[in-house]
Order: sequence, then structure tokens, then C-alpha cells
Amino acid sequence: MGFYFRAADSGFAHAGAIIVLTPQGVVSRYIYGVSFLPADIQMALQEAAAGEVHPTMSRILALCYSYDPDGRRYVLNITRVTGAAVLVVAAGFVMFLLKGKFRGNKEKTRLSA
Repeated sequence: MGFYFRAADSGFAHAGAIIVLTPQGVVSRYIYGVSFLPADIQMALQEAAAGEVHPTMSRILALCYSYDPDGRRYVLNITRVTGAAVLVVAAGFVMFLLKGKFRGNKEKTRLSA
């Protein structure tokens, strides 16, 4: 189910969550936290009963947001967003350098022939 935990002194440390399944046994939604809004649970159960599974976009957005248990809401995780942007820019820069390197080799081959 993708539920992670780690050993602690008095047992295990893990996130609190409700995992909602469709009638076919497919995970429809994870609802994180220790207190839940009745409307969220009702909507999750209705979607699961209909066989609906969260779209991929929701999972991508989950990478950008973290649950704040004190505020009981999701907040933008600027560290994750910045890290992802840095990785994308770095990968693009490496591709740019490699493309220029291979282009330079082709031009040298044409000049020497």
C-alpha cells in the first residue's frame, strides 16, 4: 500500500492516514492526518464506491504540497518545488552541453574529410 514506517523506542513511527479502497481492492485515495473532515471522508467513499481512482495530476500535486498537521491543511513545500526545478535546469544544461559536444565532433569530421 506504500505505507512507510520506522522503528521507534516504544514501537513504530508512521503517518496517520485513512486508505480508501474501491470494491475491486484498488487504492482510491489516501487521506493523511489524525482528524478528518466528514465531507472529505464522504467524498472519498463515494468516489471509491464508483470505482474512481485519483488522477495522476493529483499525485503530482502531492509532490509539491505537504500536510501541515498543526494548521490541518496542505501547504506548498517550497523546498521540494525548488529542488525539482534545480534538477530540471541541471538536466537541461547537461543535455545542452552534450548536444554541443556531439555537434562539434560532426563538424570536425566534415572539415577533415
